[in-house]
Amino acid sequence: MTEQKKPWVWLLGGSRMSEPMCHEIKNRGYELLLTDRNPSCHCRQFADRFYPKLPKGNTSHYSVYDPFNNLAIARLEGGSGSKYGPASAVLTIGTDAGPMVSQLSFFFDLPRIHTSTALSVKDKIRMRSLIDSDYPNWMLIDKCFSDAPLSLPFVAKLPNLSGSRGFQLIKSTNDWQVYQYANKDEDAILVEEYMEGVDLRPEWREYGFDTSEVALDFFVQDGQVIYANGALRLFWADMAGIEAGHINPFEADEEIMALAQGAAAKLGVNWGPFKMDLKYTRQGWAILECATRLSGGFDHGFTAPLATGRNITSAMLDVALGGHVDSEKLLNRKGKFAACYAPRFEQGKIGGFNYPEDGLDLIFENHNGQINKLTCNQDRPLFLIKQGDTEDEALKNVIQYAKKVKPGWC
Repeated sequence: MTEQKKPWVWLLGGSRMSEPMCHEIKNRGYELLLTDRNPSCHCRQFADRFYPKLPKGNTSHYSVYDPFNNLAIARLEGGSGSKYGPASAVLTIGTDAGPMVSQLSFFFDLPRIHTSTALSVKDKIRMRSLIDSDYPNWMLIDKCFSDAPLSLPFVAKLPNLSGSRGFQLIKSTNDWQVYQYANKDEDAILVEEYMEGVDLRPEWREYGFDTSEVALDFFVQDGQVIYANGALRLFWADMAGIEAGHINPFEADEEIMALAQGAAAKLGVNWGPFKMDLKYTRQGWAILECATRLSGGFDHGFTAPLATGRNITSAMLDVALGGHVDSEKLLNRKGKFAACYAPRFEQGKIGGFNYPEDGLDLIFENHNGQINKLTCNQDRPLFLIKQGDTEDEALKNVIQYAKKVKPGWC
């Protein structure tokens, strides 16, 4: 008798943000193939199979964005003659590997967004060209451009990076010259006019927060956009692009839903996960970024269930497996709020953090014994999460707790 092959799911990226999806996959009886550049990534402990299989100390160039190595793994793990059979689903959580998910899903003949569409959505330049918005004014320049291309201040970005990497607010001609030199090996730079945000919660300026941006998750089914999750993003007003945390939920109104529907249609997204980052300005909502994946930042997988009871992780797996969006899983059943806060600390070596006895709902550390200078969102060493009956209560409580947290300096 031929041994029955157990169905399996491929998850790209094994950071802490992927943990809820790992559990969801395993709880449904699927084997988990996990791939991540870091052989010691957090979610490796949950995987049945893991790549890359590297000797200790080997830092291979494999990444979740690498088509050559990913397709090699696909042929080995699920190609013709494989002992495992083809994957039941391919997905990612908290990475920008949406186009890679599309390419691998094509290999396994799974439901998917076309790879060219996923690439266009992810690329800030193609996305802006397809949406054809009047605001903000932007242009793509090559590395030989020396003079400031727009009136100061303006924003410079690298088109295929996210999480504040490659982002800088250019306030002077010297800033622009330094930025160009630092990115001299890049093919091109995206510049756009500086959009002054209008705070959605102006009273939180007392904490030093800019509250003009939101992150939103949707599912698209038969071309129709379905709201799944929203978070009001908290940025440090004195550090452009560095996120201090978020409040969940931020519920999408009719205007935002219409904006998302129009963007998805123009970008050609008619199925699957769809993420949008928006900024509220005097001209109204402006689209900052889009992606064919769900958001990272601990919102849809951690603060959304805590505040609302929404099971976006389960709905995502349903969709990846070829099912329909289960609207019951996306209902706000709790009516509460959750605040995620990433406090700032001095630089230095630490053995960890010392916490007060009265605990929070969730605590995540993100350091290797070193608090680094905050140059991008990946440098944040600690995330604290607290539920509350109101936005203000959740935020106030988590900030008060953070004041009691002390680094264990080495």
